[in-house]
Amino acid sequence: EKSVAAALSQYGIKASVLSDWEFVNRFWPVKKSKAEIAYMLGIYKDMEAVTQELQQSFSEKQWGADINETSKNGLKASLEKINGSRFYLTEKYDSAEVSLIKALQLGDFYGNEFFISKVHDDLAQLYYKQEMYDKALAHLDSILANPLYLNDSRNKGTEQNIKAVQSQRAICLARLGRFEEALEVIEPVVLYFKKGNDKRAYAEALRKKAKILMLQYDATGNYNPEAVTCYQQYLT
Repeated sequence: EKSVAAALSQYGIKASVLSDWEFVNRFWPVKKSKAEIAYMLGIYKDMEAVTQELQQSFSEKQWGADINETSKNGLKASLEKINGSRFYLTEKYDSAEVSLIKALQLGDFYGNEFFISKVHDDLAQLYYKQEMYDKALAHLDSILANPLYLNDSRNKGTEQNIKAVQSQRAICLARLGRFEEALEVIEPVVLYFKKGNDKRAYAEALRKKAKILMLQYDATGNYNPEAVTCYQQYLT
């Protein structure tokens, strides 16, 4: 990111006057990545600075004839997703929802189903945080219905992603009091990661299964000793 900034400043060039190709393929991806890294590190001030720079550069850019509205919408969608993450980080949940919904509306570009799934995942996380479990569940179901997963479900990486989403779905079901459904969903997830020898993912699946059993106990008074076994295996 520093090398991009240095290269521009060396020649007194503003990002907005870069060629369309340089702006879309070099400047924008680097700045977007910086914002995403800032999100992972929890540095919301850096995120805000980058999003403001992206917005200003986009507004000032003189676009050529080769860039159509669909392509521009793709850039806008990525910016709205970053804004949604930034607002989530600062607990401005209403603003986060507005930005993420805009990202979804703009996100139907290049047939980018991966991007759309990521936005659904962000919305699911946002609603879960606010205890809106039915809305969170709806967005998780949208991910699982995405052609990206339906058409590539035999790919190992895709299969692992599907199992991760299913585990989140199981917790949402439990939060909604649908305990039997939740257990039916989480059980094959636990077995999948156990067979795959993925210790981290297996431990996380065990923790979620234990949580479902404890939520069931809290709601019904029916105690299942398997909850303790799962927690013990998770801690081990």
